[in-house]
Amino acid sequence: MHFLTEAGQAGYEVRGATLSKALDYLTNLTSTPAIEDEYVYDETGNYTVRKMASRTHVYGLYALAMAGKPNRPTMNYYKQNAALLTADSRYLLATAFYRVGDTKSYNTLMPKQFVDGSRGRQSGGSYASPIRNLALVLEALVDTDRDNLQIPTLARQLSGALRQSSYLNTQEAAFAFLALGKLARQNAGATVTANVLSGGKSLGSFTGADLLLKRVPTNGPLSIRTNGIGSLYYLAQSEGIPADGKVVESDNGLVVRREYRDRSGNPLSNFRQNDLIVVKVTVQVSSGVDVPNVVITDLLPAGFEIENPRLVGEQRDMTWIKAPSSPDHFDVRDDRINFYTTATGESKTFYYLVRAVTKGNFVLGAVSADAMYNPELRSYHGAGRVRVE
Repeated sequence: MHFLTEAGQAGYEVRGATLSKALDYLTNLTSTPAIEDEYVYDETGNYTVRKMASRTHVYGLYALAMAGKPNRPTMNYYKQNAALLTADSRYLLATAFYRVGDTKSYNTLMPKQFVDGSRGRQSGGSYASPIRNLALVLEALVDTDRDNLQIPTLARQLSGALRQSSYLNTQEAAFAFLALGKLARQNAGATVTANVLSGGKSLGSFTGADLLLKRVPTNGPLSIRTNGIGSLYYLAQSEGIPADGKVVESDNGLVVRREYRDRSGNPLSNFRQNDLIVVKVTVQVSSGVDVPNVVITDLLPAGFEIENPRLVGEQRDMTWIKAPSSPDHFDVRDDRINFYTTATGESKTFYYLVRAVTKGNFVLGAVSADAMYNPELRSYHGAGRVRVE
């Protein structure tokens, strides 16, 4: 149904009888809500099974909306039961509402970013996979809400995933080609140029090739003046320590978290001098696509010192530590520890020991995860203050 609609919109002749039969079939199929199993994995590789709305049925609702024959009752049912929707299904349902003019429902359902916990390729059912899901989400946004600010990020994630994958199945190849092709078609006739200014002075001009500016002045406002027709995308990146000590928490493609535990595995929030503290750091991708060459940096408060940087086996007196992950490499500094790994859809967990050595109130830096060769993929979390008594 989806591709017959695409063909018709592209000017190809589509038999009315074939289209009518497909519409009737999909309307009947989607009129009865359906559930499928979603496998959710934890850090030890074990999984639980959640009952989620059928991806096939929600995709069917999207295809019907594309064809101008929406199944509104079932769309409303899933909107009222949005907790049943997988991440990709939520985007498809939201864009289906957009296509029928219901922007209120679209805005209610539309996530702020695409976080897909899928692992591997399904060999049956809806044949879901991280790449297929990402491509279908991008296709829906490009074709429905072309000014959505998530599109550039999703396009970069998809193109990166395609380059990393040694094999694509039929759905992955088809939807990736469709999504990136539509995005390229929209920008095919672009004539946009731009001038980047700081305090009224030009820092450089964009004329079609990528423009890279380093050490941009920060003592005045920056502006970008554009000419011509088309979309212009820019990325600004800065590094350093915020003067006010505040760190904005964010998860863009990666999710990193840190916990403090005692020797028995109980969470710790109060610290006393000479306490031995187990630091637990977890990382995983949010899009379902593996990200190699990720560096995890855990900044220590000044009152802590690293005692054992690598707990790779289950400790005799810490039997609660199960299946810790091994980093590809780690690096210990006076004020931090760095772990290097490949982030996957399955959470990886690293442990190390620190000791509270100095009394006082200390600034606690954020734990961060950064893709070393793709600065858009990053996660920062957990900055604050700690007290050692």
